[in-house]
Amino acid sequence: MKTIQDHKKDATLNKVFRYNEGVMTRLEWLKMMYVRGATVREETKRNYAAEEKLQQWIYDNRNDNSGNPNWPATKNWLSKKEELKAGIFKTVYYLQEKGQNSFIEITKTEYDRFKMFELEEDIATQKYNLQNSIEAGIATDKEVEEDMQTDLSFFHKYAN
Repeated sequence: MKTIQDHKKDATLNKVFRYNEGVMTRLEWLKMMYVRGATVREETKRNYAAEEKLQQWIYDNRNDNSGNPNWPATKNWLSKKEELKAGIFKTVYYLQEKGQNSFIEITKTEYDRFKMFELEEDIATQKYNLQNSIEAGIATDKEVEEDMQTDLSFFHKYAN
């Protein structure tokens, strides 16, 4: 059964947009980019807009600084000032096409799905390589046993 978060992710990925390549869902576009050899990366960068907003809040509430650090409004004001001093950061996700110097900012949902494409391919490659190793007779006994257990559990799941 799908959770509400899963439905939200599906709704995000199934939205239709007009791209240079044509009209398609985000999921189709991500898959196309993956097939073309694009890569994704995650970066942390300073959030200047949030810092400006916080600086404005500190300025607007400057009368809350009574001088008594135990007073709740003063505590809040001083903690916000420390937060501004430390800086506000956010995580951003980028997709870069193969052979391009530019990048496209994507959502976390799109980033996670792109990483899932990579994982699915890695698992399929490992499974294929294991079958070739077993057929060639170079797989270890442990690998063969694990593969047999996986096949048996799959069979029992659908045979009953």
